[in-house]
Order: sequence, then structure tokens, then C-alpha cells
Amino acid sequence: MTTLTERIAIRLAGQGVEHAVAAAVTIALRGMSRKSPADFAADLGLAHADLRALEAGTVAFGDLPASLMSRLHSHNLEPLLLVDLDHQLRGD
Repeated sequence: MTTLTERIAIRLAGQGVEHAVAAAVTIALRGMSRKSPADFAADLGLAHADLRALEAGTVAFGDLPASLMSRLHSHNLEPLLLVDLDHQLRGD
């Protein structure tokens, strides 16, 4: 799962998405859930507009909602690798 998320993030970064890793995490987790954006947002306790913002990459990795971070951990995503990738893609 981490490798898939990394590939999505690299593609998004290539398209100029500011917070590509956070967007990739959100997209990958929603894909795994097989839920519509509205249903996934509801499951996370988010407004649909907030989910759209997450998937668009306007929210930094460190600012992901706790409900999404919880899913990240439960799906065996490697947060430290993703944070490192985030720094690399952002040139930090």
C-alpha cells in the first residue's frame, strides 16, 4: 500500500500538486474503502468539501485529520516513509 501511495504522490507532484503525499494518502485510502467521496467523507466525519480539498492537495501531510491518520495506521501505511517522501517532493 505504501508503494502505491508513493507512486500516486510522485505523479501528483509532477502535476504541480502542492501537498502531493497528503493527497495521495487520501486518494489511496478512499480507493481502498471503495466508497463514494460523500460516503468516505461522512465516515471520516468530514464535510465533502474538506475531502475534496484533501484530495486536491491543499492540506499538508501534518494537517491530515485524525480520522484519516487513524486509517493510515490501520492500513499499514508507513508514516515515516511518507513524511520523508513529502520532504523530498517539496524540496525541504
